[in-house]
Amino acid sequence: MIGGHGLDVSLNELTFLSNVSNQTLMTIEDCAHDITGDTGSYLFHEGEKAACFYLIRKGEVVIEVQVPGRTAFIVETLREDDVLGVSWLMPKQRWSFSARITQNLDAVAVDADKMLAKMEDDPIFAMEIYRQFIPVMGERLSASRRRMIAMFAHPKNGGFTL
Repeated sequence: MIGGHGLDVSLNELTFLSNVSNQTLMTIEDCAHDITGDTGSYLFHEGEKAACFYLIRKGEVVIEVQVPGRTAFIVETLREDDVLGVSWLMPKQRWSFSARITQNLDAVAVDADKMLAKMEDDPIFAMEIYRQFIPVMGERLSASRRRMIAMFAHPKNGGFTL
């Protein structure tokens, strides 16, 4: 089960936002609310609208993809101080993966439509947001590449063969 309420604490304690301006921090806070989630619940499923991104305070979430004829493949595990979700920045705003809570979650959900509207109105704010998310995208792509190489290198240990 996922629950939510207004934002109780400032976001300045989160490492992901530690180098943004106070104005940017306040703008993000205007778009955010606290959420909690129980182990086993899904935050979102592949193909759904990417309506927000999440800043994880406590807990654990696995990013997984469904593979036909196999169990879901875990792409990445995210924990405290990680950001979850970059699909809201893409033109179609659709999740590429599913996100399942594996340890009770305490997080901040940030509304994508509100953020995009504010980014449209304020190019300086937009640039700060992109500067925060582009390194995350790069890290995730590199990590996925390393995992795929490992899977194909060791197909007998649960990897894939072509």
